[in-house]
Amino acid sequence: MDKKFDSKNIRLTLSVMSDVHISGSWYQGPSKNLFINALDYARSVAQNSVDAYIFTGDFVDCMNSRGNVLLSDKWGHDYDKAKAEQSAREFESLRDCFNNHIPDDAEIIYCLGNHDSTNCNNIARFIEEFSSREVIGDNKNFERMYRTDLDLDAMRKGMRHCVCKDYHFLCIDIVTDYAETIEFLRKNLDQITAEEPLKYVFVLFHYKTPDTLFASDFDRCDMASAVDELLKNYPQVVLLTGHTHTTICNERAIMQKEYTSVECSCVSYVDSNLLRNELNIQHSMHYKISEGLLIEIDKNGNLKITRLDYHNRSIIKDAWVLPAPKTDNSHLIVYSPDRKFKVETPKFPENAMLTLNQVEEGIEITIPKAISNNEDIFRYQIICYNSLGSAKVYFVSSLFCYRAEEGYKDEVLLAVIPDAKLSDVYKIAVTAQDFWYNDSEPLIKYKD
Repeated sequence: MDKKFDSKNIRLTLSVMSDVHISGSWYQGPSKNLFINALDYARSVAQNSVDAYIFTGDFVDCMNSRGNVLLSDKWGHDYDKAKAEQSAREFESLRDCFNNHIPDDAEIIYCLGNHDSTNCNNIARFIEEFSSREVIGDNKNFERMYRTDLDLDAMRKGMRHCVCKDYHFLCIDIVTDYAETIEFLRKNLDQITAEEPLKYVFVLFHYKTPDTLFASDFDRCDMASAVDELLKNYPQVVLLTGHTHTTICNERAIMQKEYTSVECSCVSYVDSNLLRNELNIQHSMHYKISEGLLIEIDKNGNLKITRLDYHNRSIIKDAWVLPAPKTDNSHLIVYSPDRKFKVETPKFPENAMLTLNQVEEGIEITIPKAISNNEDIFRYQIICYNSLGSAKVYFVSSLFCYRAEEGYKDEVLLAVIPDAKLSDVYKIAVTAQDFWYNDSEPLIKYKD
């Protein structure tokens, strides 16, 4: 497979982000600064030449999330009043970021997410807020956000068909009528791919479709399965998604089956993605991580995806390069599920040992860093056995898959099993697991 990319002849450059979560309450300053930093770093990597800024949902934080509305003496204890004030501040922050950190000649293309528009339809509010550089109401000409839209009637319903430099973008949200959304996609994809069958088409949808990317089965919406079934008919589609706040340092953040799915990660924070029904030992350091993508298309239609670490202002691993669509669909085998069988099984360093200590909070375990070829460790499974042979299982998110924060280097991971006593433990076994769910051989420590 020819994976060459002509970096000297770029036809389209996209800055792609998800889950900005601009806050209108106590987190307003930090969340806004994260967004500004992401926008500025994306421009610097692209050498200040971004054609369009792409967003896959959850611009705001409190608009449709009751738990994120802060009630206090400052904001008032009336929920509706506090929400209205904080929502207004969120849009004010977004507008300031757009006006001062996105050039006027760059396009802005987005879909809405569950924090933007779940359980009530806020599409009209977003159109009003985003139509111009000014305040609500100055939206007659759609001169700021909607100048690339081909179908203004669909746009008012939350479905967008945009064109930037001859490339098509179809955007859908999660509140527009189910059947109407699928028909909108079908009609436009049929027309676009009939006219240009060997050209990528971008679909923006906040939720992942089933059995595609890592974490695609963690938190589904009803529409995702129908979208998946439809997109299977269009090998030219690149589906850009967010929602799960999943790190893009893992290689399952891109997946090619009948079409290509790509994880856009999260500007505001990266989640551990440990299943909620597991007994987890959580770490908070992932709130320091902010990630996104830079997508480029060359003159031959080849596509390059560079993963960006906004927090450290650095490039994550190697870029993903997709050849232009082929009639035999051979462009879809580069990042297929078969990669699972080509990666090295995680392993601990030779002579690695666990260290156990009793601390006030429980049993502290020092876990040596496991390794794999070009794969990060997703989590460690910890099994505590008592003298009677019964066991209790814990999972801890690996700090290393989030590129450990300053002052915490790569050699060991510390985990504390809460409310546990060494005197009750017969042995502890720790297994490392990568994002493909490949397991290492366990490290075992018996009670001294």
